[in-house]
Amino acid sequence: MLKGKKGFTTIDVLLAVITVIIFTSIIVSLMYNVRMENLRITSKLQANVLLTETLENIGIAKYEEVDNSNANLIPDLNESFQIKLNVLPIYNEGSGESQNLIKRVEVTVYYSIGDKIYEETIQRLKIKE
Repeated sequence: MLKGKKGFTTIDVLLAVITVIIFTSIIVSLMYNVRMENLRITSKLQANVLLTETLENIGIAKYEEVDNSNANLIPDLNESFQIKLNVLPIYNEGSGESQNLIKRVEVTVYYSIGDKIYEETIQRLKIKE
């Protein structure tokens, strides 16, 4: 750098400060983005574990117990997750409600990170035995 006879010039100090500010802002921005992505991946992993546990509970439960209002099918949650259970009977064409032998179960887990709300959904069939 160019120096004056008595030390650094004002322009040298100004350029150094601007360079430090630019690099600091880039590094902080990258650190924030990495942290948010890590949090999103961890939350998605936890959501998938909740989905799997719910499907296992549905598989163990009796056919008659599988409905939208059965809270025993949903595992314990922490505050940041919400589970929605949607159970729909599947009827054969031409048959009445007496032929209700299959239910389609859709499990959705909602979680939020910052201002965004994410969801993971999975489906399975429950067959009357």
